[in-house]
Amino acid sequence: MAAVRFLELSGHPPHLRAGSASFDALQATLSADTSNEPRARLFEWTGSHDGALDWSCITRLRTTMLDLLHQHVPKRLVGRVMLCLDTSQGRLEHPSAHTALRRQADRGVLGSVFEIALPRAGSARNVEQHIASWIALLSHEDQRPERRRIERPPPAERETMSTSREVLRVLLADTANFRDSASVGRALAGDPLHRNPKMVASRARKRGLIFGVWDGNAYRYPSFQFDGVGQPRADVADLLVVLPRDADGSGRDAALWLFAPDAALDDRAPYEVFA
Repeated sequence: MAAVRFLELSGHPPHLRAGSASFDALQATLSADTSNEPRARLFEWTGSHDGALDWSCITRLRTTMLDLLHQHVPKRLVGRVMLCLDTSQGRLEHPSAHTALRRQADRGVLGSVFEIALPRAGSARNVEQHIASWIALLSHEDQRPERRRIERPPPAERETMSTSREVLRVLLADTANFRDSASVGRALAGDPLHRNPKMVASRARKRGLIFGVWDGNAYRYPSFQFDGVGQPRADVADLLVVLPRDADGSGRDAALWLFAPDAALDDRAPYEVFA
């Protein structure tokens, strides 16, 4: 059973999710879809059982969707409620993603299908507004809290909050996944004898170069964001702009999200996809 990866923007303001599903399961979902929200979805048929979704896949899907929104959608969507393009056939239009994916499968052709749906026929101005909000989200230009790609959960019950604190305590104590500020600072400075390594780590965190989590006494830093010599990986900046942001700046919500299995990522934790 072949797999399909997907990237979806839906709602107003939009939020984003990524995932993968078997071809048959996705076809059934598309056939039964009755959503009336504005949405843009990109599907990538793999032609195989392997639908593993990693950070490079998400980045590729995001880049492809940005290109389509910039170059091939604006004029074609005006006055319509639906637009579906098959990129394996030179962006040929199809009635729906359901039929386009089925045709790709029947022909054994690998490619992607891009579908946009609006609740009502869009004027030029309306289409422009939707596309602008999608582009801003995909390109990390819109960082207002209500448009974060990862939404904060609703207020938790006291018992749930207590459980979360315990999970976080155990998580931050795991030296395999988190580093202390001194070791991070020495690696960033490239000097094992640096006199103030904690200051180096703090400055990097405040500049948005790395991500830290306050454990009640000091900041702890997830190990996956560093390369073999302790420098920030090149793609860390892309990750930092989509993390949940706590009102107190502690980074705790982000840590809980990063290390928790996510159904949208095939039950893997986001840090595993990134790593």
